[in-house]
Amino acid sequence: MWCYCRLVYMPMSYLYGKRFVGPITPLILSLREELYVQPYESVKWKQVRHLCAEEDLYYPHSLIQDFLWDSLYLMSEPLLTRWPFNQLVRKKALEVTMKHIHYEDENSRYITIGCVEKVLCMLSCWVEDPDGVAFKRHLARVPDYLWVGEDGMKVQSFGSQLWDATFGFQALYTSELGEEIKPTLAKAFDFIKKSQVLNHEFNPIIFLFFSCYNLVALTDQNELQICSRLWIIQQVTSWACIVTFLKDHGLSLIRIMAGNFLIVQPKL
Repeated sequence: MWCYCRLVYMPMSYLYGKRFVGPITPLILSLREELYVQPYESVKWKQVRHLCAEEDLYYPHSLIQDFLWDSLYLMSEPLLTRWPFNQLVRKKALEVTMKHIHYEDENSRYITIGCVEKVLCMLSCWVEDPDGVAFKRHLARVPDYLWVGEDGMKVQSFGSQLWDATFGFQALYTSELGEEIKPTLAKAFDFIKKSQVLNHEFNPIIFLFFSCYNLVALTDQNELQICSRLWIIQQVTSWACIVTFLKDHGLSLIRIMAGNFLIVQPKL
């Protein structure tokens, strides 16, 4: 499953499995009034389970798909909330889900993979233990997403500094600016070099979630988001390798064709 999708639905499934409901505040009541076209209390949730705006329905659901989803909701869900299934199945599933959440949190030093995932994982940790270490560590990394712009507070989606730096390096290197941009290229290459993950603290729990792990690679965002094989982006690592080739061998261009490196010598 796509990483962003998995990291959204994983904490969402935990919150749903715990039947978590936050306090109903005036802000919540105001949002309900603003977002729904009818009074929130009058919404028949069973009847609108498959309701979707036409603009958002990229692929219509089949009858089999709707039947399976309704069966899970109407038949499986009542069983899983009652003894003994709530202890044998649901409790175990929630424990495993929380292990995955903690793993991803520790893996990224509680930055997670994006702002939406950050909020959901942090909320899940709070639901598990409001006074727990995991939630406190999440709070400490909230400022990493916040910054003040000209028009107020903003939230970053996710960083792609290394990705951008490698493309920028190649564009500048292949230009005709020459000596004029040497200091800029040197700083860019230093940033790329410092972004490399050179070590990996061994953690036996990794084998519960991944078949292997990397010891040396480069990440999409920053060096703190290491350890997980998922967040080590192959494209970013390959582009950074290309930048290294350009710097060390004076090549004007390296193209990737059919999965192989095609080295083009500079014109004399």
